[in-house]
Amino acid sequence: MMYIILLCAVFVTTIAFVVYLQYVKKDTGPSLSAPPVRRQSLSLQLSPVKKSFPGKQGIGRSQQALKALAGSADAAKIAEGKKLLIVDDQPLIRLMLAELFQKAGFTVYEAADGMSALEQFERHGADCILLDFMLPDMDGLDVLCAIRKSDASVKVLLITAYGEPEKMEAAAELGITEWIEKPFDTDQLLNRVLALV
Repeated sequence: MMYIILLCAVFVTTIAFVVYLQYVKKDTGPSLSAPPVRRQSLSLQLSPVKKSFPGKQGIGRSQQALKALAGSADAAKIAEGKKLLIVDDQPLIRLMLAELFQKAGFTVYEAADGMSALEQFERHGADCILLDFMLPDMDGLDVLCAIRKSDASVKVLLITAYGEPEKMEAAAELGITEWIEKPFDTDQLLNRVLALV
């Protein structure tokens, strides 16, 4: 029985590593000679919150400019000195996003649960937070509420696979910048964060 469990653990780890290599390590960003290859298995569904937030819309960058931003020198200038906190209980998502945003020039902090997120935010602060809605120890709304008590202006993108309308309304009242549904396209997520900071 232990042999079967060990074999399953090795299999799952191997699959996770292969997925990581396929989606992160081979993604070197846009080159000068060819356009970037879009991964078809991931799709971004940017779903703006129903309520509008004065001063947070109309950031001044057109959609075409945002598409060209990732991987450019402008991206590095925008990200330089900016702090990003990634809060997600899935280690591969944190690893993939951390590498993506570090390559773009962000200083990245990670947290696997709500308490760690609050500790990291208190210790380092952040210009932008990618906050998973479902965390093992706390609800994403509880984390957002605690963050808003100490900093009402930090940009927060709520990442969720469950877009329950009443919870999204509560998150909107707490001042999320927007919410993003899983699965998402990493290049478009990077562009969205660059537009916000």
